[in-house]
Amino acid sequence: KSPDSARAIYMVALRHQMNGQSAQAYQGYQLALRKADTSLNHNLTEMKAACFNGLGSIVYNMGFYQPALQWYNKCLNLQDDHEMCLRNRLLTYLQLGQPEKSFNDAEKLTRLYPKKNEYQYRKLASSYYSDNLKIAMKALQQIADLSTNQHNAMYLVGMLMMREKAYPNSLFYLKQANRISPNRASYQLALAAAYYANNQVLSAEKTIHELVNSHSLPAIEKSLKKEQQYLHNSTINFIEKTIRSLFSSNQLHLKNAKKTN
Repeated sequence: KSPDSARAIYMVALRHQMNGQSAQAYQGYQLALRKADTSLNHNLTEMKAACFNGLGSIVYNMGFYQPALQWYNKCLNLQDDHEMCLRNRLLTYLQLGQPEKSFNDAEKLTRLYPKKNEYQYRKLASSYYSDNLKIAMKALQQIADLSTNQHNAMYLVGMLMMREKAYPNSLFYLKQANRISPNRASYQLALAAAYYANNQVLSAEKTIHELVNSHSLPAIEKSLKKEQQYLHNSTINFIEKTIRSLFSSNQLHLKNAKKTN
């Protein structure tokens, strides 16, 4: 009925995106923005901001974080309290390795929505990765209901506890993270570190053995590189030594198997 309606086109694009039809959604958002620029209706700010957020989320899901950031910035230039766009830009900053900027968005979201635990988790993550452990601990204390069913939250809390030298607590939370989401290299490495910090060397070795059996060496090295800045040197040395030993023995085993064949 209204083929030139920017709002109607936006709603179709949104429905495409919800159905996983990213190409159609992207084209629809672009068309809605063009129609909005030529519309006599000047009350389209929220809709245009939503289009920018939609475009950003599409390219973000494709792994193009810098273009996504540009779309999110356009959204927030129009509507600086856009909840989903603030959340999405926060995640984009983390992907780009800019946790300090991520923290600013998390801080704003916790002010706007103090009862939403998700944003306290985001604040915890961004402050943790910014090396601001005091603020991370404060964010943790403000979480009303610490759900043990969220693996990423359990992982973050466990790592925070380890850096605070609360090793038994760290082990508890990292066990939860691995229970919910097993076979993640980063989680297994963190759990091995927690076992080692709690003087449970055999359990640490067993965890590393499971890690080696379920992941390639490049994948393990990538995860270890990411985690090592948050772990004690002695823990890193133990993990690296154990991994080398296990891979070495596995290689010998494979050579012997070939000779037998």
